Amino acid sequence: MLSRSRPSVLFGLLALLSPALAFAWGETGHELVNGGAIGLLPPDLRPFFERHRAELVRLANEPDRRKKIDKAEPPRHFLDMDIGGSPGEYPRKFADAQRRFGAKAAQDQGTVPWTIEAMTAELAAAMTAGDEASIVDVAGRLGHYVGDSFVPLHTTSNYDGQLTGNRGIHKRWEAEMLELFPFDAEMQPWMSPAAEVEDPLAFAFDTLLASHAEVRNILDADTELKPLRGTPEYFAKLKEKVGALAARRLGQASTGTASLWYTAWVKAGKPALPEPAAKRGE
Repeated sequence: MLSRSRPSVLFGLLALLSPALAFAWGETGHELVNGGAIGLLPPDLRPFFERHRAELVRLANEPDRRKKIDKAEPPRHFLDMDIGGSPGEYPRKFADAQRRFGAKAAQDQGTVPWTIEAMTAELAAAMTAGDEASIVDVAGRLGHYVGDSFVPLHTTSNYDGQLTGNRGIHKRWEAEMLELFPFDAEMQPWMSPAAEVEDPLAFAFDTLLASHAEVRNILDADTELKPLRGTPEYFAKLKEKVGALAARRLGQASTGTASLWYTAWVKAGKPALPEPAAKRGE
């Protein structure tokens, strides 16, 4: 298998030659996830996030931009949980994954659930400290990784359909389709108010398993539409077949993001977050 996370000249060439590996939901999708999450927060928390909406939406794609300069970044976006057996049996502790697969292989297979767990704790610490800049930065980037965990093709070693004759499906389904059709309204039925997450790591794994269950649906749709690839009709038909799936995962990703933002705030003791400078001076 050609690993997405291999830090080498080869990875740099792949980043240039294969746009499908550059983004998960694509810029539009990640912005929809972070932007949608803000409105799902409770009244005590929402005003702070609303004031920083523009920055939180911008930061939704910052982790993808970091891939170009940080060789340690790519594995944080996925987990190839079908390697070594059933996805449900993938080790829940990273140390166990290292023992089972070896340190390098475990890293190359992805670390997104542990990234989500660590960043939720980091956000709680920033909220406890009342560090406005850090709260916004960590929350915005956390939303990206949560969004990635809701992407089916971020849970499999066949991440670009390269093993099944579906090469390029990563970009076609997760980015190009979202650029061609509006998904804002279609996300709404799948969005619900933020709720506390008892165990962020268990939440991440549950999300990944639900995402993985949809991989075959996407690949089958692309296979059926193979004669139409490269045409506008292809994307129209793809949306008919698996557009509702994208809308559902996007909406649920917004809920998941809002819930982890809320969870961090609860773990921090529900502190009053920094207010605008003008209001502090009153």
